[in-house]
Amino acid sequence: MNSLEVFAVFPGRVGRLILDGVVNPETWSNEPPHQLQEVSFAAAHKGLSHFVEECVKAGPDRCAFAVKGESDEDMLRRIINLIDRAYNYKKTNSSALFGSATIRNHLWSAAYTPWRSGDVAKKLAGYDKTLSEAEGALALASKGPLWSPASVEHDADKNGLTSGNKSEKGVSFAYDAIVCGDAIDPGNITTRDVFRYMLVVPEALGHCFGPRFSMGGTFCHRWPVRAVERFNGPWNKKPSNKILIIGNKGDPITPLLSAKTLAGRYGGKSAVLIEQDSYGHLSINQHSNCTMAIVERYLINNTLPDSFRKVCGADKELFPQSRKPGDINKTGAEASVWFNVVITPVVGLLLVVAYLLASYMRTKKSNALGGSVLFDIKAAGDPHVESGRFGDLNKV
Repeated sequence: MNSLEVFAVFPGRVGRLILDGVVNPETWSNEPPHQLQEVSFAAAHKGLSHFVEECVKAGPDRCAFAVKGESDEDMLRRIINLIDRAYNYKKTNSSALFGSATIRNHLWSAAYTPWRSGDVAKKLAGYDKTLSEAEGALALASKGPLWSPASVEHDADKNGLTSGNKSEKGVSFAYDAIVCGDAIDPGNITTRDVFRYMLVVPEALGHCFGPRFSMGGTFCHRWPVRAVERFNGPWNKKPSNKILIIGNKGDPITPLLSAKTLAGRYGGKSAVLIEQDSYGHLSINQHSNCTMAIVERYLINNTLPDSFRKVCGADKELFPQSRKPGDINKTGAEASVWFNVVITPVVGLLLVVAYLLASYMRTKKSNALGGSVLFDIKAAGDPHVESGRFGDLNKV
């Protein structure tokens, strides 16, 4: 939001501006902040559906949680069942190192950062195995004292699911300070109003993500201050240069609809919208050659597509085929980034070293001859350095 606010306040100072992961500015600045949550999480379920679809498609060879021959619906049912089993496990054993919240957090990680999907699938498979072992041990325990919570924790550790760190984290109010500082005055909003809203939104988010609903912005009606410099629009001032707006089809916290709404306010003369057919928060979480090429041309040449709306696909699979050590299979955009970020600086450094070496050799030769060297470089603004003969290097 900060970059969007600066741009809206100083539209005449825009050079090249890329907005990726867009928050609807009207909702942010002119509506009660606790209501932002419903808008933000509107597409959260799409990331989970994508994870399930791609895992089923990849099969057990590439996705550790997949079962051969199952459908998307079958896997989704298994995930919901896994959440319920983890809940019951934690309820039965209060000292357990994981519960339903752990499963939900891993699923959210896959929706938020799709490139973690492979690791998430392994975690889910590990929890499934650990819970099966625990359930089997509980069944045996009914016939004798063969099961203890400690044995199941050992199984969880054996399956690579625990970190050994049980320290509690403090509560951060940093997000609330930002949101509430930018928010409208609370007016007659009550805690009861906010609480009722908090009951509605998780229900809409569904079984997997609803219970981990973020509470951001729910304290703002009691927050004691508002930012003096808060800005509430307008959000359609014409910029001095076209801006680039990017939105993901399945962004779990900044939905594509917000990017479309903002782009619509500026229109084709002031903005270009990229709709990336991918998932996760921000376009970079699923690489797109198409998007990267547009961004590169915009930053380097200040050129954008002629059309107001451009649809780009993603080029990276969630569960790719395993590569052998030493395999190189870079996409065009990856190769371009590799060239710009690695090759170009290295070549430049080598040229500088070569130049310095040549200068050193000329200086050494001049010293050997007892002569002097000509310098034709004048330091800007330095009255002590003059162009031309610098002096006898033997006297330096």
